Amino acid sequence: MKANRLILIAILVVATLPLNAQDKITYVYDQSGNRTEKVLTIGGQKKSQASDEESENREEIEEKIGDATIKLYPNPTAGRITIASDQVENYSSMRIKVFDQSSRLILIQEVQNYPVDLDLTKHPSGTYFLLIEFKKNISRWKVIKL
Repeated sequence: MKANRLILIAILVVATLPLNAQDKITYVYDQSGNRTEKVLTIGGQKKSQASDEESENREEIEEKIGDATIKLYPNPTAGRITIASDQVENYSSMRIKVFDQSSRLILIQEVQNYPVDLDLTKHPSGTYFLLIEFKKNISRWKVIKL
């Protein structure tokens, strides 16, 4: 009988221990649905990829495409968008397409100078969709122009 009680207590103790093996990645979104921050929870500790100072000064979105990390900022924008990457030597294979809300292609840019500066100032305010093709990988982005 004592052995059963000890086994039951051991099971209850183990069942109540926190499960640190389940690390999480959480994303923070703004009111427009744009991803603004990536938060890693490892062993119960949260680590943010954007510092408080950076998120106050400019809203930067980062995404992994293949073996490169692409950053897009600011979003929302007044008209100019910057796209940067950690794989500068491989930029020659990057193509950027910009579509409006009606799915009309309004801009195609083959990347030659880095970082990439897209100019949407001549286009009306609204939501725009970017397709970034990088080394046979495609990434989709939503940009708000104010």
